[in-house]
Amino acid sequence: MLLGPDGSLFLSPLPAGESLVLAHSTSGYSAPRRSRDADFDKFEIELAEHILPILKLSRLLLKKLSKRGLSGEEGIESYTELSSKQLTSLLEFGSKLHISVTGIARTIRGLIPPVNYERVGRSLRSMAKPLNTKFEVPLAIISSCFVPMLATDVDGFSVQNYYREWMVTWSTQFGVAIGNFNDGLRLYERHPPYIERSRLW
Repeated sequence: MLLGPDGSLFLSPLPAGESLVLAHSTSGYSAPRRSRDADFDKFEIELAEHILPILKLSRLLLKKLSKRGLSGEEGIESYTELSSKQLTSLLEFGSKLHISVTGIARTIRGLIPPVNYERVGRSLRSMAKPLNTKFEVPLAIISSCFVPMLATDVDGFSVQNYYREWMVTWSTQFGVAIGNFNDGLRLYERHPPYIERSRLW
């Protein structure tokens, strides 16, 4: 169900047993202690800094579109004429987004030297590529089908316009975050092959 008994819009919950990396990642990032090489940790932290905006924006979107995020709004009708395919797209949206972004974060956190920077960069870029399109269909459905169900105005405030403008702004910021992450990957791939310092002594 996409509309709760109280008339609120919500997406499917995150997979059971998953630790919400999105939530923890927004408070900062610490490189694993497995590596004693300062250069390796520096490269990893630089890469992590480029993924943090994606993690934060993803968490913000899920929170905004969750039951809690819209539960205070009035005027949502408890029905919809969406097709089964569209409903499935929305129901799976939250969990798929979570899996994608946490997969990238865990890959970065799990890097252990020696690392082929170019190969890791290609792998992370491949993982991030679907994020450019994962949001298009669900957000279009929400904007065209669910936002109109909201009350037009509440105390003189246009609720529908607010959510439409919010989603446009979010999409723009997320596109910038993806672009910055890809720029960071290109720099990461240019690092020389990793050689443990102990082998040079």
